[in-house]
Amino acid sequence: MAAREEHKKPWIELEIECPETLTDVISDFLITTLDRGVVIEDIPENLSQPLPMTRLKAYMTREEAEDGLLEEIEYYLADLSSMESDYPDLELRTKAVIEEDWSEQWKSYFKPVKIGRRLVVKPSWEEYVPGSDELVIQIDPGQAFGTGSHPTTRMMLEALEWAISEMKKRDLPMGINVLDVGTGTGLLGIAAAKLGASSVTGIDIDPTAVETARKNVYGNHVHNQMVVSSTPLWQVEGDFDIVLANLDKSTLELLAEDLASKVATNGFLIISGILNGQEKGLLNIFKGLGMDVVLEKSQKENGDEWLCIVFEHRDNV
Repeated sequence: MAAREEHKKPWIELEIECPETLTDVISDFLITTLDRGVVIEDIPENLSQPLPMTRLKAYMTREEAEDGLLEEIEYYLADLSSMESDYPDLELRTKAVIEEDWSEQWKSYFKPVKIGRRLVVKPSWEEYVPGSDELVIQIDPGQAFGTGSHPTTRMMLEALEWAISEMKKRDLPMGINVLDVGTGTGLLGIAAAKLGASSVTGIDIDPTAVETARKNVYGNHVHNQMVVSSTPLWQVEGDFDIVLANLDKSTLELLAEDLASKVATNGFLIISGILNGQEKGLLNIFKGLGMDVVLEKSQKENGDEWLCIVFEHRDNV
């Protein structure tokens, strides 16, 4: 047994206790920085702690710590703490551990979930027996964003299901073509293909996301309908019946003109990744680009209210 232990890899365990409202922000940062999953644990309510809290655990190698990643995370947490005076200081605790099954622990938090009327998102390692009308999307997230667990992803899927249903009523001779900007795991694009889109293009500037999305496309057997690439948005040719963009507010503002230009006349643009109150400027920008709001959705989680907006491209611009 001792000989086997010697071959186990040493790691540094990072532990952060944070308010629930910061769970997604910090875990996304850790996943991006470390290129591996994060374990999220609920902390029982404590009268001495005024805010609901969660505990995050992540792992890095000693080499990564020596290369400055540990210091980078410490700086990030310090900056985050300074932005909100109501939040407690975000303390980073570390300890040396020997490699065990922790690298698989985070998977226990990703379970099959039904979204909208027909879609079911499930991880590749979970079994699920679908109902007669359900469409199962199997996702292996790797290091990319998009498992259906975040409110913005759920709302995007619900809006996509609605948009494709509307497009089918028009009986388009060339079928429905979809562009998924910032495809991540490829979840939205794969959903579009399974819902009946004849052609789907997924793009992402992150090469890791492109690789993950391609694997998921093949894993869901929609490779004849969907292609994934790192082509920049402004270099994508043609226009699309439905354009999907689950991005942050600043990126949506930056890409607004290019996004609008990719939407065919009478086509739909579906955006999310914005909080209630951030939409006013975006609405004005997209309206100025010939886009009318036809559907709005909102969903609250951990005190934050996220929005999803569907625009239709006017034909009189």
